[in-house]
Amino acid sequence: VEHQRAHAVSEKCQLEDQLFQLRKTRRKVIQHQIQDRYLSDWFNVAIRELARASGFEPTARWIAKRLIKKVDLARLQRSVDFLLEHGFIRKVGRNFASAEPVIGSSDEIASAVIRNYHRQMIDLARESIANLSLADRELGAVTFFLSPTRVRELKQRLKEFRIALNEEFGSDEAPRGGDVY
Repeated sequence: VEHQRAHAVSEKCQLEDQLFQLRKTRRKVIQHQIQDRYLSDWFNVAIRELARASGFEPTARWIAKRLIKKVDLARLQRSVDFLLEHGFIRKVGRNFASAEPVIGSSDEIASAVIRNYHRQMIDLARESIANLSLADRELGAVTFFLSPTRVRELKQRLKEFRIALNEEFGSDEAPRGGDVY
């Protein structure tokens, strides 16, 4: 409305710039909302990875058979619909694929969504101790005395290790009979 009322070209240009910035900000907010929804449930991430499996079917029943933890079929189907709608998984010919080989989030951002995702992953690990054989899981711990001046170095090494694991195994070709780990 202000743009239509403006008479000077400079005023119109300034209003157009403000509108452009608002649209840019809105796109970023929407992208963050989508990423937050993606990370809000652990099975969104698992389904995205399952999409790389040979014979993947984007149905709640097919997915439920492959998840160790039981999830309501309606929630699984909403997840599949969300992942397809926002391009996390896509149809490629008669098959499906994940849109990006690796998706990550910053480990330095104090996000409630990311903290909740980490809690979900810890809960899954806790359940795996009781429900999976040693051959199907790998859990370990290490305790040591460390100077506070080296904590940043330790965190950096852990981050590099996670990145290396993701690069080496996260883009592995989808073998027949593969699973999500």
